[in-house]
Amino acid sequence: VLAPVRMGERLLVDGGLLNNVPADVVRRMGAGVVIAVDVSSRLDATPGLLGAERRGVRSVHLPLMVEALQRSVGIMEGWIVSRRLSDARPDLVIRPETNNCKTSLLSFHRAAEIIAAGEAAAEMALPRIRRVISEREARS
Repeated sequence: VLAPVRMGERLLVDGGLLNNVPADVVRRMGAGVVIAVDVSSRLDATPGLLGAERRGVRSVHLPLMVEALQRSVGIMEGWIVSRRLSDARPDLVIRPETNNCKTSLLSFHRAAEIIAAGEAAAEMALPRIRRVISEREARS
């Protein structure tokens, strides 16, 4: 969505391209407790291509192609997030209920709704957040 920016010899792109949940970055920066928030799409929650087949769409139409592309990007995003979280081992992962499609590339108009979902998930996670912080303090 955002144009790449050149800084010296480097070409910088939106961090979401390779690292939507940069828990590893804050871990390397020395954070004592790392809480990751994962808003990536959950492919099992969308009707997707099978839903189109059930609706009787037999030929390839542009909307079906766009849906296939969006699902493909979602699969890649899910794999990258899963791998990054596995490597970073955050102390806690919060997954707001985003009704799946709310966090797609085309969801900027739903920002307030997505933020509210994140706030609700953080509120619900407060007991776990406090426990993780207490455990960290006890080890220090």
